[in-house]
Amino acid sequence: RNKKLFFLASGTDPIYFHYSRKIFEYSPFHNDRNIIETPSYSKIRSKRAFIVCKRLINESNALIPITFEYSFCYKQSDIKNIANIIEIPNPIINKEFKNTRTKENKLPVILHGITRQAFKGSSYILDALNKVKEEGNCKIKIIDRIPYEQWLKELDSADILIDQCLTESYGMNALIGLEKGLIVLSAYQRNHELYKNTPVIRIKPDVHYIYKAIHKSINIYHSKKYNAEEYLLNHSPNKIAN
Repeated sequence: RNKKLFFLASGTDPIYFHYSRKIFEYSPFHNDRNIIETPSYSKIRSKRAFIVCKRLINESNALIPITFEYSFCYKQSDIKNIANIIEIPNPIINKEFKNTRTKENKLPVILHGITRQAFKGSSYILDALNKVKEEGNCKIKIIDRIPYEQWLKELDSADILIDQCLTESYGMNALIGLEKGLIVLSAYQRNHELYKNTPVIRIKPDVHYIYKAIHKSINIYHSKKYNAEEYLLNHSPNKIAN
């Protein structure tokens, strides 16, 4: 043990909560109703949570943000130890990469999982899916709160995954979808180095924008020209560790 302390910035973090509302055009915390209806949010809004978080960071040797938003928000803060930020891509063990599954004359199956609906912006996604559903050019599966192992099986039976739209970065769910050969739609900051050459189709909290992105994914599905294997190599634990 080297007696060093590293602070992992993730979850409903008070610094992220405070600065994301000021910095970004949209975030899971922009909607005051979501905050009121989510008990854990009221705790991280408190002055005490903010002070404790800052103190822990000042006592740490470095900070490791789990996504772009955390890194950016911490850089905007007045925490003196903030220079020691280590940005690490989310690792994924790519053992059995699968190319996108396509079959002749098969309608693509579009999957969206509802967990923390307000946080992920599911209302926008569901409205866009309802518009697409009327056109009859795909099959849609909406899954609500199931065990993780069952969710992985649902991914195996899908072709297109719609992840989330209220954030500036995507996480493990999108990466697992890519690993399983799905075409993935999710939110991310297009100008960030981490998302350079990403195969993920960008979406944002705008029903028409998501609707057009879904059509793009369906066209890509039928063209059979979607392969995320090379991009996923950037998330290999061995490459990250080196």
